[in-house]
Amino acid sequence: APTLLPPTATPTSTLIWAALVANGNLYCRQGPAPYYPAEVVLRPGDRAQVLGSTFFGPDQERYWFVALSDTRLCWVRHSDRFVAFEGPDANVVADLPVYPTPYPPEMAFTVVYAGRAECGSRRGWMFTITNYGSRAIESVEIKVAQGGSGAWPTYIEWWRDCQTRSGGPAIQPGHSLLVTVLAAGPAGQSYTATARVCAQDHFGEPCAEQTFSFRP
Repeated sequence: APTLLPPTATPTSTLIWAALVANGNLYCRQGPAPYYPAEVVLRPGDRAQVLGSTFFGPDQERYWFVALSDTRLCWVRHSDRFVAFEGPDANVVADLPVYPTPYPPEMAFTVVYAGRAECGSRRGWMFTITNYGSRAIESVEIKVAQGGSGAWPTYIEWWRDCQTRSGGPAIQPGHSLLVTVLAAGPAGQSYTATARVCAQDHFGEPCAEQTFSFRP
């Protein structure tokens, strides 16, 4: 598990107390980004004391730094739909300290569905992989399954213009790459995908993995 650097934000001059309330199932992660492992899943009605926040990624998504009832510390991504606040200072929770973002793990990435692709007679899905780690990503595999039945593995082989490459182009730290899975299923259904990235060719360690859902 990655090491969470201790926050060093300047404390507020006035004590602010508020609790984050989960209105759905929420990951409380070891760091303020989707590539950190989940410390716990907050269930609807669960509460945690809010200590501060930070911002992640180009869209500057807010993550709340919270203390659980068992004293563990973790981060929850803000959601207007699934995150609420209660307590005497719930209306000024944004005035809590803004913490510096911890340094990411060696292998850290995000993956998002980017649309459908057509390569001649072949069709597929496109995914954007962004490298947030300190090492280049040399190999990638994405496996997609529908309802747990069947999977379509792919490696980085296709660019947006559908020209193949032997092996895979490295994704340097701070850069993104659009990859395509050439085995698309019907639109309008939910799929589960697992993306695995590694720092060496042929999936040599170190590696990192994420599972996510999408609906084309």
